[in-house]
Amino acid sequence: MREKRELAGTRVWTQRPYGGHTDQELTRLIATGPVDARREDRGAAAADGAAASLLQEIEDAATGGTTLGRIELAPIYVLLDQADERDGGRDRRRAPAQQNRSYQPPSPSRSGPKRGR
Repeated sequence: MREKRELAGTRVWTQRPYGGHTDQELTRLIATGPVDARREDRGAAAADGAAASLLQEIEDAATGGTTLGRIELAPIYVLLDQADERDGGRDRRRAPAQQNRSYQPPSPSRSGPKRGR
């Protein structure tokens, strides 16, 4: 009989279709459902408004050529320029010496690695 019921998609009369909620809990959920839905709708509308304003801000920044990342990193570029000015002379003096060097890989030994006897 249980197999027939499972095939038909019906439940036992003692099993509740909404899980283990009591009648009082179901009544409370039904009563508070619209209030909760309105609160969630307000939150979703606020999130949609914030998303729209951020998208507009990103679009404006992209059209103007100034992105938020460039604005945030602008002070760092000043420091990097100052560091380049200070170290520029040393780099120029070091450059010819580094250009004269060429990488030479170590030559393999003919006898191979020495093994302990």
